[in-house]
Amino acid sequence: GRLVILRALDLNPAADPEDMLSVRIWIEGSRIVTMQRKPVAAIENIKKDLSSGHGPLTSGDFLVALSNHISLNMADFLNSLDDDIDDMEDIVLDEASPALRQKLSSLRRRIIHLRRYLAPQREVTLNLQAIKIPCISDDNRFDFREIGDRLTRYVEMLDSGRERATLVKDELDSHLKAQTN
Repeated sequence: GRLVILRALDLNPAADPEDMLSVRIWIEGSRIVTMQRKPVAAIENIKKDLSSGHGPLTSGDFLVALSNHISLNMADFLNSLDDDIDDMEDIVLDEASPALRQKLSSLRRRIIHLRRYLAPQREVTLNLQAIKIPCISDDNRFDFREIGDRLTRYVEMLDSGRERATLVKDELDSHLKAQTN
């Protein structure tokens, strides 16, 4: 069997999504054991699928479904971070305030924190595509490649967001220095 550890956004009520939840998965033949401290939305989605008779049929399908749900749940959150950067770019052009500097720093920290967990997850997904174990079929490998590509785009989006936030911060610093002078 294999032990796989994935990270998921904390989508529980009153939780901070950036506090990533760890999901530990033991996968072998026709058995899967998952462990996590708090409920994970992706696992709840799979439970609903299984109870309605539409869930994964094999352990490889389960791992693909879990990885897919986790990565799709990240899309909206990452897009909202990107929108936050867009808004800050517009605000800096209109008004430069020290309060905005704090918001930018907070946003950059959030991006760095997320990237720290997403980059290794991309590698895990790509490794799942490459390893040869009986419970992972060729179709599963193809699905893992798709999920790995999606995670690569997310990591690139975070890198771009971090660079844009740095440029906005530099522009803000320039405006604040000009105001001070």
